[in-house]
Amino acid sequence: MARNHITAKDIMERKVVTLAESASLTHAWMTLIEHRISGAPVVSESGELAGVVSQADLLRVAIEDEIEDLPARSYYLDAPYHEFEDGGHFSERFGNTTVEEIMTESVITASPNDNIASLAVAMRRNHVHRLVIVERKKVVGIISALDLLGVLEDH
Repeated sequence: MARNHITAKDIMERKVVTLAESASLTHAWMTLIEHRISGAPVVSESGELAGVVSQADLLRVAIEDEIEDLPARSYYLDAPYHEFEDGGHFSERFGNTTVEEIMTESVITASPNDNIASLAVAMRRNHVHRLVIVERKKVVGIISALDLLGVLEDH
């Protein structure tokens, strides 16, 4: 398949890890670590895309007042999280806050039929590392910048 004919549906991850709006931040943190991802779409009770939460969002809440507690290389899930890995240290700071309270509501999305050039342009122009692929307001896939690089590598 020629590169200019590749669409989002050809390369998107269909098994998308999502978070419920009502999920606790501790649950969100543990989900991201478990799946080794840096962010996830947030869905409403009806299953529609409501926002997105990233590891950076969660870290920002957890270390608002104590930036010096941030472990080295914390942006990467491979980093040595020490006491942060189990969410225990953050849990006390997360309190009863839900994903809905901190999620980014304006999500950059794409359609399954969008070609890879438009996906790359959307990522670059909006300074995002992932695009949520939606159809009729439902999350049907996700594409990361690494997925686009994989297309270049394969073709």
